[in-house]
Amino acid sequence: MFGPDPSNTGYTDSTAPTAPVTERWRFETDYRISSSPAVVDGTVYLADDADTALPEREQSHLHALDAETGTEQWRYPSGSVTFSSPAVVDDKVFLGESFGPHGEETGSLTALDRADGSVVWQFDVDGVVFGAPKVVDGTVYFGSHDRRLYAVDAESGTERWRFQTGSEVWTAPAVADGTVYIGSGFQDGHVYAVSADDGEEQWRFKTADHDGYDQFDEGGVFDGIAVSDGTVYAGSHDGRLYALDATDGTERWHFENEGVPASPAVHDGTVYVATWDDALFALDAADGTEKWQVSVGRVDHTHPVIAEHTVYIGTRKLYAFDAATGTERWSADIDSNAKSAPVIVDGTAYIGTIGKTLHAFEAE
Repeated sequence: MFGPDPSNTGYTDSTAPTAPVTERWRFETDYRISSSPAVVDGTVYLADDADTALPEREQSHLHALDAETGTEQWRYPSGSVTFSSPAVVDDKVFLGESFGPHGEETGSLTALDRADGSVVWQFDVDGVVFGAPKVVDGTVYFGSHDRRLYAVDAESGTERWRFQTGSEVWTAPAVADGTVYIGSGFQDGHVYAVSADDGEEQWRFKTADHDGYDQFDEGGVFDGIAVSDGTVYAGSHDGRLYALDATDGTERWHFENEGVPASPAVHDGTVYVATWDDALFALDAADGTEKWQVSVGRVDHTHPVIAEHTVYIGTRKLYAFDAATGTERWSADIDSNAKSAPVIVDGTAYIGTIGKTLHAFEAE
């Protein structure tokens, strides 16, 4: 799933590679990689993305790779655009897909058999599905550009409920303590909290609602939301990272920046967020006070992840920083810019790029 846990904290307790690192293998895809892979039980599930800009709307793929060698085990021909990271639970892989010519796009949530990539069921919607699905207690939660958040039975694909937002849903939902949190995009810019049981709205919070803000279409929440210790952390294109009370949506603090194109990560009292300042910031989770910042180059929807007291982020390189101080522990060259977050599993760091390559790094 997008992020190692349903609440999108970006933290994993898996072992991580230590310096010096070396590339164990790389896998070349047909198209750029716009989402993070899922790594489960020795298999890497990776989507490539044919991209809306291609005139013929070519077909993307979901690849299943051997985590040890990078050898492809099977591939599934997915929609023409795949921004969604796969979610792997029990015997199924769940993937958001998008289809159709520009201006007439539709989408689906597809459940595949983990063993061979065959389709188990599909749930069709009236808009593209860009955010990664989340699977919690037998229910799959996902959003679509048809302005809805959906809850679908993971076993059968039957709809349980739907919730109407005010604009396209780009984000992966976060699920915590019986509540689903989602953001909306252009001309709405809300964070919504709804009941995981029945989709009943609990609260909503409007971003881009402050003096002097006159940027494009009132901002919007376009990337994932993190929930930790009763606080919701959401970045907006209005130039703020917000910390909201998870119970009622009251603003606790906000952090001013040039805009947040990527999801925050949260662990051990610190929030880590990459911004259009081309920087990675570490903030005190209690009040938003800056602890440290480092320059990481152009941030393009790639967000930080945390493992073994280290923060990882991919831009033009894969970086590893000390979580407490921001000191660089190591970096590794990759073939081109990353557009998604790295994944840390069993001593290996996986990172995909727009150069159509998945890199797997390990300690020498």
